Amino acid sequence: MITNNIIRFLGACILLCCASNVAGDFIISPAAVDRVIVQYANLNATRGRNGLRGLEVVPLNEEDTVQQAMSRLESLPEVLHVEPDYMVEALAIPNDNRWPLQWGLHAITAEKAWDFSTGSRDVTVCVIDSGVDITHPELKDNMHPTLGYDTFTQKALVQGNDFNGHGSHVAGIVAAIGNNTAGISGLNWKSSILGCKFLDADGVGYMSGILSCIDYCVKANATISVNSYTLQGLNRRFSILKDAIEQAGAQDHLFVAAAGNSGQNNDLDTNPSFPAAFDLPNIISVAAMEAGEDANSPPKLAPYSNYGVSTTHIAAPGSNILSTWPPSMLAYLSGTSMACPHVAGAAALLRAATNGKLSNRQIKSIILQTARNMTELKGAVSTGMLDLDAAMQSAILLSQIPPILSPAPAPTPAPAPIVKANPLKQQGTLTIVLEIPGTSCQAFIRAVQPTYASAFRTVAAVDRAVKIRSVKNTCRAPSLSHTDPLLQFTHTIQFRQGLPSAMNKIQAALTDGSVAQLVEKRRKKTPFIFRSFTIAAA
Repeated sequence: MITNNIIRFLGACILLCCASNVAGDFIISPAAVDRVIVQYANLNATRGRNGLRGLEVVPLNEEDTVQQAMSRLESLPEVLHVEPDYMVEALAIPNDNRWPLQWGLHAITAEKAWDFSTGSRDVTVCVIDSGVDITHPELKDNMHPTLGYDTFTQKALVQGNDFNGHGSHVAGIVAAIGNNTAGISGLNWKSSILGCKFLDADGVGYMSGILSCIDYCVKANATISVNSYTLQGLNRRFSILKDAIEQAGAQDHLFVAAAGNSGQNNDLDTNPSFPAAFDLPNIISVAAMEAGEDANSPPKLAPYSNYGVSTTHIAAPGSNILSTWPPSMLAYLSGTSMACPHVAGAAALLRAATNGKLSNRQIKSIILQTARNMTELKGAVSTGMLDLDAAMQSAILLSQIPPILSPAPAPTPAPAPIVKANPLKQQGTLTIVLEIPGTSCQAFIRAVQPTYASAFRTVAAVDRAVKIRSVKNTCRAPSLSHTDPLLQFTHTIQFRQGLPSAMNKIQAALTDGSVAQLVEKRRKKTPFIFRSFTIAAA
């Protein structure tokens, strides 16, 4: 029964510290622009002393404004594009006073990815957990306008809803406000966090609560959810929870799940942790890593983390992770619960950077394909450790490739009326008129006519009772003034016997395309396709 599946959160609190309430904005402020960047149509050209491929930095004349210089340069035929060469006062590295303590973001190269995007309020991430501290100074401005849903009260989240703190910690990893001079930075400096509470003050909840949250998140158009909890005892192949996740995937919802903290192999059927162990295309299962022994040592798989080459896709920082904690504090936690929001936050950042041009299936593929290979993870996960910079560059590149559009299928015209022969007459003349797009009879006759004639003879001669006396072919070209010119090609076949049988076979062949297929097989090329046909017997 659903109520027998109890869920426990996956983090352990180590240290609490206070968070400042100082607010601020991330600002890239262009100073007075005194030059522009010119992009030339010939991208292989190198201009000036800058050595930039296809680009040149051009100083402004004293009498020019930026707009005047841009207009003048863009009028040149060799110039493709011109834009100001902005002076950026700071790189995309946050000034939050606890940023140096966030080893996990450094390990996944977040600061390089932030040069492309720092997040978007248009991307909604649903935190399915113990609630979210909606008034936390590092979270409140990144909360979704509706805040979220409490499965216990069946109402919207209210102030002080997170009695446990786990959900608030997870939310901060995804989207604590960045570059505000205080506290920490989330992977997304700006985002829309939607909380869904199903865990109580002790970090315990029920699967029915998860189902309610998944339904709520999908209906609220949250494209990504963070799921830092585990269940045991489910069937790997058949489960209500699996069905709910799969249905969410049909709405392009990415379900990021913690692998679990039992130090066991989720590939085995002994006691796997769900939902991470479900084999579904919209799930990313995340293992936890801990920092190396020193600054020169790479991160390694945390000893408590579950693993499995088939069921665990990727690893991310999970030990000693500093993040938000209610009320208005910061805390260190460890667990795959902390690794999971690193990957969910990465997915949200990629979605923001590409303006929703990529599906979540594509984003999942990018995250896994760009993961950093590490000997420490060999045999533990199917890819490697999250590399946000590599994923960002791949996502940006893919989003700039125009989609391939499938050509619309050509309409199938209705065949012309068919005049049936007298079934009792065994000899006579069968006239078949084909209308074929084109203007040149000579071109058609040279390319296709002999094969068509042979095809008709073959179709008719299948029956031994059919005997053909002669075949004559004529072609009439249309007037060049026709908007839809059609050649009129006529086969005249004289039968000594078997006219009704031959007529039925040819009629069927023209209807089901057998003649065209035979021509294509014999010519080994696409044949002329007739638009309509008429059969008459005399």
